[in-house]
Amino acid sequence: MVNKSFSVGLLPDEWKHADITPLHKKGSKSLREHYRPISLTCISSKIGKKFVFDRMIGFWREIDLINSHQFRFLRGRSTAAQLLSTFNDWVKSQDLSIPTDVIFLDLAKAFDSIPDERLLLKLKSNSIDASLLNWLRHFLVGCKQHVVVKGSCYDWSRGTSGTPQGTILGPLLILASYISVT
Repeated sequence: MVNKSFSVGLLPDEWKHADITPLHKKGSKSLREHYRPISLTCISSKIGKKFVFDRMIGFWREIDLINSHQFRFLRGRSTAAQLLSTFNDWVKSQDLSIPTDVIFLDLAKAFDSIPDERLLLKLKSNSIDASLLNWLRHFLVGCKQHVVVKGSCYDWSRGTSGTPQGTILGPLLILASYISVT
């Protein structure tokens, strides 16, 4: 079923439906922004998205598109490893009396702010082939979701823009929007 989905560039409707469960992350439980949405989808959808993730990461590594200093979203490249690498660089700079500038970025609302067509153009410019691009277009456009809280389901809604959160592809698509072929 997964191979058929890739070959035709379409996803079964069931793969495009998600139950969104809000997970409290910090602060007051009465404020919506203190929750992270977790997307619960069917198993076959998760398998398909995992294949796409592995295919895209493998291809981008093969063509040396992912910067060697990229840690986030990559297997075996943890936040702790990033901090140790950064700390090591700072200590070396200090030992050599080299001034060091540091910039911290928080890409707030990154999942919500990338228009689908712009993301698809970016993926195309990053050498994603036509069949996978069609599959990703179908993944991004027309997904339906509803929030489930304590067993109560709210009305289904369609995403109009942005990258689905809570799926393995969400962070990868965010990463894709920031990398480019050199």
